[in-house]
Amino acid sequence: MGESMKMNRIVPILIIVAIIGIQAMAGVSSAVSYGYHPDHHYNFSMLKPGDIIFCYNPWMAWLPGYWTHVAIFVGYDSHGQGWIIESTTGWNGGPAGVHYSKLQELYKYPVIAIGRVKTSQWVINHAIAWIKTKVGDPYDYHLWKKEVDNGKFYCSELVWAGYYVYGVNLDRHPGFSWKYLWGVAPQEIYDSHHVEIISIQWA
Repeated sequence: MGESMKMNRIVPILIIVAIIGIQAMAGVSSAVSYGYHPDHHYNFSMLKPGDIIFCYNPWMAWLPGYWTHVAIFVGYDSHGQGWIIESTTGWNGGPAGVHYSKLQELYKYPVIAIGRVKTSQWVINHAIAWIKTKVGDPYDYHLWKKEVDNGKFYCSELVWAGYYVYGVNLDRHPGFSWKYLWGVAPQEIYDSHHVEIISIQWA
């Protein structure tokens, strides 16, 4: 079977799966409490700018791999407030696309992990700067592929692209795989040999 024929079969299936997931999210949205949870406490003291925070959302468990979302930590402001950059759909009423969020926004997830990219500080600084230029870009629903320059990003595509443009490919399966197709899932970044997992925490 030719590559184009495989693609013609795979993409419609994936679109159907995505639609089912969207419908499932819509159906349970009223049962999910998003936002700050004072009963959730994570130790973020080890965070350094450029670290990747992996999140698990049970309502998104239809995605391939365990982790369902990633964000990149970009530092603290002069008031001691920690900030991340992430890309989200906006389904829960929050902002859609690439945006800054307070670190506490991650308290809504029941499980998180922190990964540190094993590269130079120069690469980390430039990857952060590049990702900052993408704030305001829309969300990319094409989860089965990854691109650097199409002007829209899903969460793991954004983090992957920021490091990729400076020579570090965080995709554990950089080509095609039957599980992840041509995309880059949060789990693939978690499994990357370029990433050291320094903490896994449960709320």
